[in-house]
Formats: sequence, structure tokens, C-alpha cells
Amino acid sequence: MSKIRQLFCVLILFASNAQAQLHTDSIQIATKRAINYLNSLSEKDFPSYNQRLLLVYMHKKYKLVQAPRKNILSISNLLPEDSVVYCCYTPLIGKKVKVDEEGLLRIFTNSKGVGKLMLWGIHSGKLPLDSCLAEFNCIEGARDMMHAALSLYWAGSNASLSQQQIIQQLRVKYKAEFIATMNLEKTITDTGMEAILGLLFLKERERVSYNWIKEILAAQQANGGWSWTGEQDEKPHPHTTLLAVWILQLILHQE
Repeated sequence: MSKIRQLFCVLILFASNAQAQLHTDSIQIATKRAINYLNSLSEKDFPSYNQRLLLVYMHKKYKLVQAPRKNILSISNLLPEDSVVYCCYTPLIGKKVKVDEEGLLRIFTNSKGVGKLMLWGIHSGKLPLDSCLAEFNCIEGARDMMHAALSLYWAGSNASLSQQQIIQQLRVKYKAEFIATMNLEKTITDTGMEAILGLLFLKERERVSYNWIKEILAAQQANGGWSWTGEQDEKPHPHTTLLAVWILQLILHQE
């Protein structure tokens, strides 16, 4: 190899590494600003308790640049319907389930839709997948399909060969819906981010455009949040902000 060509290759490698470092730095800065925004919210500012739980989950999993405030999981204002979430979702943050296996199965049996699927995803070693297959097939729309894809992401490969074949068919169906949604949606809307997350949960990272990530970073507001529609003059929303942080962490950690 000639010296000129060697120099050319070195310059390309240097530029690539510099771009990757800039990309990493941008994500870390955006994440820190987002956590500052989320930490500024009170309990009543979060539409549901499981969104506060999600913030702690992401900190535990990805070691966010800044921890959520210590009292963010306070249950002083916990709604009765959220008590199931608190009991059954706490394994995500390293806490033991506060209901026994019989109670967990009863809650699972009485659950429907994406709630049932997500319970299975968290406790896939204890709950039957066969009871979920009908629910998986009935799911429609990118938003619910994202939650279904999340349950598969959490569960991993805990399925029989015949079940895996059914799950693969579901993956194809969900992926088509996520791609169709991104062809219609702006990247930085709440629905657009859910479609991107769905692709990442299905391990379809190559389908996630680098331009989408740049658009998400550019849409962050001065206060650190993201609005539901992506508009700068609209109030930031904790749900959309959590979605953005999750996307950025999955990209940063190459999951």
C-alpha cells in the first residue's frame, strides 16, 4: 500500500472515530438535560406511575449520566390501578415481586391487551406464553405493537420452537407496521418515537436511520424535554421525553 493511500485510510479512520465520539457526546449531553427536566417534575406531572418506574429502570440498566431523584418512586399518591404495576414491574429495577406466584398468575390471567403482554415479558419464566399468543395477534397500531415488541425484548428467547415460529411471524408484522408509521409520521412525534423504539426492540437497528437520531437530538427543547408533537413552542411531555431518552440509550449502547 502506498504512503498516500495509507494516509488516506488513517484520515478516514480518524474522521469516523471523531464523528462517533461527537455522536456519543451529543447523546450524553442530551440525556443529562432530559434527566434534569424529568427530575424537576412532581409526581402529579407524570401521567402514570409506570413512567416514573421506567426512568429508574433506564438508570439501572444504562447507568445514566445523572440519577433520577431518590424519591421519584414514592407511592404516597399511587393510584389503586397502579398498585399492580408497582408489585409486578419492580423486578425491572432489581426489587423482589411483592406478590407470590399464585397471585402473579391471577393478576396475569385477569389482565388484557398490552398490559398482559408486558407482564409476561417481565415474568416470562413464570407465566405461560400460550396464554398471550391470541393477545399478540390482536394487537393493532404502532403504539400497542411497540409495547408488544417490548415484551418480546424483555422476555428474550424463552419460547419453544413452535412458539418461536409464531413469534417470528409477529415480528414481521410489527416491523412492517413500524416502517409504515415512519413513512407517515414525523420522526420526533410521540408516535414516531414509539415506532423507532419498536424497531430497536425487534433488533432491527439497521432500519433506524441516523437522520432520525439527529432529528431527535435537534428537537430537544431548551428545558431538556421533548413535546408530544415535536414542536418547539409546545409544552414538553414526560412520556415523549422518556421515549427519546430510551432511543438514545439503545443507540448509544448499540442494542
